Amino acid sequence: QPRIEVAAWAETYNAAKNLSQQAAVALCAAAGLQASPQGAAVADYEEDTKLHGFRQDFLIAAPR
Repeated sequence: QPRIEVAAWAETYNAAKNLSQQAAVALCAAAGLQASPQGAAVADYEEDTKLHGFRQDFLIAAPR
C-alpha cells in the first residue's frame, strides 16, 4: 500500500492543527479511497518562515 505524508502549515499553532485535522477527516472520508492514519499528527515549527505545521502519514488503498 502506498504511504503518503500530509503536511499542513499556517501562521499559528491552532490554525495548523485545525487544517491538519480537516485534511485527515477529508482524506479518510474520500469516496473510492481507504485511507488510514499511521500514528498521530506530529507538530513542527519552521523558524525561517515562522510557520507552524503538522505532518501525518497515511496508508492509502484504492480499488482497481
